Amino acid sequence: MVLNALKRSVLAGIAFLAYLSAGPLAHAVCSCQEDQSSPEQQVLSALQGADYVALVHIKHTDLVETIQENDISELSLVAEFVALRVFKGPDAPMWATTPANDAGCGIEFKPGETYLIYATQLGDLSQVSTNRCMRAVQEADSARDIEILEQAARNKVVTVPPYRSHPQFIRAMGLIHAYAGCGDYRWQDPEFQDGLSEAASIAEALAVAEPQSGSSQALAAEIMSLWHFDADAGVASAELLEAVVTLSDESLRLSPENALAHVARARAYAKSYDTMRAMAEIQKALEIDPLLDIAMLTQADIYRSDGNPTKAEQWIRTFIGAVREPVRKANGHEWLGRMWRDMAYYPQVFDRGPHLLKAKAEFEESIGLDPKDPWRLINLATLLNEHLADFSGAVTYAQRALELEELMQARYQLAAARYQALQTQAVGMEANSLRAAIADIETSTGVSLDRLVKSGAIRDVVQVRLLRLQRSVHPAS
Repeated sequence: MVLNALKRSVLAGIAFLAYLSAGPLAHAVCSCQEDQSSPEQQVLSALQGADYVALVHIKHTDLVETIQENDISELSLVAEFVALRVFKGPDAPMWATTPANDAGCGIEFKPGETYLIYATQLGDLSQVSTNRCMRAVQEADSARDIEILEQAARNKVVTVPPYRSHPQFIRAMGLIHAYAGCGDYRWQDPEFQDGLSEAASIAEALAVAEPQSGSSQALAAEIMSLWHFDADAGVASAELLEAVVTLSDESLRLSPENALAHVARARAYAKSYDTMRAMAEIQKALEIDPLLDIAMLTQADIYRSDGNPTKAEQWIRTFIGAVREPVRKANGHEWLGRMWRDMAYYPQVFDRGPHLLKAKAEFEESIGLDPKDPWRLINLATLLNEHLADFSGAVTYAQRALELEELMQARYQLAAARYQALQTQAVGMEANSLRAAIADIETSTGVSLDRLVKSGAIRDVVQVRLLRLQRSVHPAS
């Protein structure tokens, strides 16, 4: 993937140079309406005309080609950024689009540099559009603008802590959070395990290179609270809670603005059923860093565990709107699917159907955003097998997962769906015909009925159906 990304960047760069060196637009010059008003009035006008005003640090840029309605291709420069201060607009944007030529008054964003941008909001909440005519100022020349903006925006300015601009810290957070919100079988994914190992290595390296930053402790606490903490582990859970709190305390002692340390502590408290402390910690995290998407997801987790699905859904949808990557948006929808699935079995719920159908819809939305992830397909196949008795649908998604990757869990779900479908037809079938059908399923899936029943890979409701099928073949047993 890295080589492919590098190749795309090189090709994009070549295309960009070719675009700038050819055609009549190459010699055109940006033309903006001249503003004769005072510098202060210019800033205030730009602020009024923009949907989003922020001081942003550019992480990387890419060239994107779009085809307009008249079939003319148009190149745009898309810059991924980290917002350091937000003077106006939502907290969600992470990408700025600008024309990739001088005639369009595009901004020459450069990775590693910081700009004050005035922009319009696009349909995607995570993306804005800007150009030089809207007023863009490099950080070195932005002091006067910022002074005017601070007066105009008053208490509405959001300052993002500097730790979020540290490349290695951002890399580690990305690895730790890549599958946050994902479902029940993700721990079996080697890529997930590799990502956590790399994140742990980065935390260890930061402990040596920057021992006074608090970053290493925050990352370690986040890994523990998100992926290693099991509330049902008894003494081990108590020891892990103590470790997370100790690491978070040390991180905050060294860097009081590291919101991630509060997130880790909030999650550990929530998993220990200490909702009040969890709520207090996540509020501290969001006060420090309102743009921290993992804090939004953790807030949703807290509300879910506290039995407040309405608030939980509000926060997870805020998370979905805040993240740009389709994979992480898919994680949010999968999270919602699992919430509705679990809620269907709450004591106060008398009709499970609507909740389970909501769960199915969210799993499908997740797959639509990330169709090449076999684990998402397995999770939906499992839902259909265990909760909705939609065996033909389970077969479809299990087969799709196997087409992407040979995973035993997908094979188990495929076999479970086929055996369960057969069980619904077993009444009235001759014993020999039933045995032959079972043998056909074993041959086609590679999983025998006996092996599946004993595997531990299926839940009680499925096991009951398969035991009935066994008894149909061996009624005396």
